[in-house]
Amino acid sequence: MTSRSAMLHVLVLLVAFMASAHAASSFIFDMDTAVEEECFLENLDARSSQNKLLFRFEILEPTTYDAVDVAIRSPTGRIVESWNKTTRAHTSQAVRESGVYHFCFSKLPASSRRITVSYAFDFLSVGSRIMTSYPASITTIEKSDPTKSTYSDMIAETTAGKPTKMAFVEFSLAGVSKGLVGEKTRIMLSFSVEYTSQLSMDMTLSHVKGGLKHPMSWESMEHHVESFQASILQGARAETGGILSFDVTDLVSDTLRTGGQSLAFSVQCDEDASARLSGMVGSPVDHWPIITYEEIGLHVMVEIAAFKTRVWDLKGQLSSILQNERSSRNVAESANSSVFSMNIIVNVVLVAMGVAQVFYVRKLLGSGY
Repeated sequence: MTSRSAMLHVLVLLVAFMASAHAASSFIFDMDTAVEEECFLENLDARSSQNKLLFRFEILEPTTYDAVDVAIRSPTGRIVESWNKTTRAHTSQAVRESGVYHFCFSKLPASSRRITVSYAFDFLSVGSRIMTSYPASITTIEKSDPTKSTYSDMIAETTAGKPTKMAFVEFSLAGVSKGLVGEKTRIMLSFSVEYTSQLSMDMTLSHVKGGLKHPMSWESMEHHVESFQASILQGARAETGGILSFDVTDLVSDTLRTGGQSLAFSVQCDEDASARLSGMVGSPVDHWPIITYEEIGLHVMVEIAAFKTRVWDLKGQLSSILQNERSSRNVAESANSSVFSMNIIVNVVLVAMGVAQVFYVRKLLGSGY
């Protein structure tokens, strides 16, 4: 391949990638009111499970008491990420909902009358969804009531290293052609996380061999409860408002190839903690557990998206370092100024005392003492 054709190939890849990326937003705005919330809207098209929302903000040249409350809200009103009483932050969040996202800022009453905030946003979406499967059933079982099952919630809990609640989900593969899975097809199982007892925690996904035993209970699933660690497929980090994603391409492909009609999974906490995942009752469809069949295209697109995410995080970290450096420099300059002023005052007092002593001695001598 000549250097010219190689360059054209790279340009085509970049154009294709740019076509799948949301137009970035970057601007500076002023906040004058401490009461009203100021929101900016971004319309996102989440075409795959690998959607990344990139967001960064910073108060420019903040004073000591300047701070804002910031929240990112999804189209259904869920808090994707939020910050309280801060001057800057950045995030790269996996999102699954399409629609209008709200980026809202509130200035704290103790802040300056006017503050200037920089806003930077980008959205990455690699690949496209070609089919979505919804659960045939979801269940939660708990050790404290071994005969009970809850078919509306997905709750996982671990205490003293042992699961006390486990969440199960089952998908039907009936009607899914094995020809749907090609060389560039990726199959992802994803959950919306409603709550985690820790800021960030580890969760694992296990394959339930043989399917679910109905009616579901701790007793009927006792064999899986005792042996789930042997069938763990993957682990992932979970946090409130986030997305929990697992790559199940190989398992789904093998099941389709052998003529399997369903797949069941369990989700459990990998540490002493608890988590609640969105089920199918009382949750918007966009938050249901789903299996997505996605055409990822060229692998280089995934690498470019990952690289761009790392660069974004690096920019956020550099911004924090620079602002900390500016704050430290301002504190040092203020301290130096205070020391200099104090030195001047002390010297003036000493000179005044010396002059006063001279006049006092002259007065004593003049009086004939």
